[in-house]
Amino acid sequence: MCYKRTIPAVLLFASVLSGCQTQLVNTEPQSGYVSIQSKVLSHLPSTARVVISFIDDKGVVKQDELDGIRSFPYYYRLPEFSERPPSSVEVNISIGSGESVLSGEGVVSTGANVNIQLQALTGKDLANTYWQAVDISGRGLPPTVKTTLAFNNKGKLSGHAGCNHYRTAYSSNANFIEIEKTELTHQICSSPIMYHENRYLHFLRDAEYYSIDKEGNLSIYVSEREKPLKFSAATYQEVEVTMRAF
Repeated sequence: MCYKRTIPAVLLFASVLSGCQTQLVNTEPQSGYVSIQSKVLSHLPSTARVVISFIDDKGVVKQDELDGIRSFPYYYRLPEFSERPPSSVEVNISIGSGESVLSGEGVVSTGANVNIQLQALTGKDLANTYWQAVDISGRGLPPTVKTTLAFNNKGKLSGHAGCNHYRTAYSSNANFIEIEKTELTHQICSSPIMYHENRYLHFLRDAEYYSIDKEGNLSIYVSEREKPLKFSAATYQEVEVTMRAF
């Protein structure tokens, strides 16, 4: 089985997929590759289905599929085409078997890379939205504990985790989301509440993608967990205190 590997552009040397062979290139390759880029995300989780299509004037010449992208930019070596050389490349990204949520396309030109910048097709913007947790990956919340989540419009989020206030940075594109390590206040609560808080913050850090249903409820899906973090919509006033705790 072949495994495709990513190539961080900042590295002096990196490995590039060429069939099942790996070769070294010096920083960013100059030609013969599809360069897939995202201005917002650093990677795509393994739950992301990445389909690369090579197209000529008659339709699709060849397709390949990847499970996630470990880091952007990602360089995919252009296959050799003895017949029907493609004129363009399309990249479509979905979550599992769902519809595409990110896409991009580029023109094939001799002696150059095909540069593709991914663009969101769907996904509700989380900026200036406010939430209250109702379930943490299938285990509910301790009685009387309030856990909140607030996204501002500058890539920051904050909230109350059950005992402590927290804040961190996030980035999102389409339905994909990345959440950085949180900063916390330093309160100590009972063991059940601290367990809930630690579990919640751990899952938040492992967030991969989200959805908002017709009723306006938010679900954040976490790496290696079947059940998501679930939130109901809240008002600014309900979570305001958690946003000015630091």
